[in-house]
Amino acid sequence: MNWSTHNQNTKLMDLPISNTLRYALNWLEEEGNSVGHAIDLGAGSGVDSFGLLEKGWKVTAVDFDANALDLIQKKVEEYGGIDRLNCYSTSFEEMVLPASDLINASFSLPFCKPEAFERVWSIIYASLRSRGVFCGHFFGKEDSWFPNENMIFHDGKDIGRCFEKFDILKIQEINRIGKTLGGKEKHWHVFHIAAVKR
Repeated sequence: MNWSTHNQNTKLMDLPISNTLRYALNWLEEEGNSVGHAIDLGAGSGVDSFGLLEKGWKVTAVDFDANALDLIQKKVEEYGGIDRLNCYSTSFEEMVLPASDLINASFSLPFCKPEAFERVWSIIYASLRSRGVFCGHFFGKEDSWFPNENMIFHDGKDIGRCFEKFDILKIQEINRIGKTLGGKEKHWHVFHIAAVKR
């Protein structure tokens, strides 16, 4: 996948923040934690990063595509909030994360290399403060992109192991035909998850 092209195309779309992020933010607000430090993993065109900034959060936007992060910075400079934004260009496999109250990984973690996933997940877990929230997506093994040696896929048992030190706030398994943002039809098998670290 050409991420620069993907990010250029999606920045032109009027997309809402991800459902898992919306759910996590609503839950945090109900708990009295309406702002904090969020990490947006695989920030892409910045849809979720912008949503977090609009809510008053400090945001670390992480993406391998440095051009995408440049576009995010330019847009934030136009609309405000640049003092609360930090952009970090790195791969999942090489990232180091600061302490955080929320980690958002919207359709990004499946593109982690399988051999690196365990380490990446341990970094995510260590970054989250107690009662911090993870929200994001995992691809299941019935997805039409499975198998792919450069992607990671999970079944229900795998998900259970990943979240054994979390309380699940929401989990929804989608297994159906749909379309990519580029309009191509594919079979989606996706776990939509929001969970709070114990």
